[in-house]
Amino acid sequence: MASSNRSRNRLHVSKLEAYKQFCVSQGWVEEPGKSFFEILRMRHPEVKDLLIVHTRCTDKLVHFTIWGVSAQLFNEFQKLNGNVK
Repeated sequence: MASSNRSRNRLHVSKLEAYKQFCVSQGWVEEPGKSFFEILRMRHPEVKDLLIVHTRCTDKLVHFTIWGVSAQLFNEFQKLNGNVK
């Protein structure tokens, strides 16, 4: 399910909680992050890859970094929420 389609301009910081709730509704379980940069780390019992959302070191952070599973689920989240950024 994972891929390297990294994006740094799709998941707006204000949408993180809604995105996390969407992932939970899809069966994902939150785990503690392993570093300062992991804003969200989740695991699904039927999916090999982890869902991870990263931050960057910047004063003007507007979007989080998503890739692989997190980017694929974000596509589904956008479809259900009217293509929100």
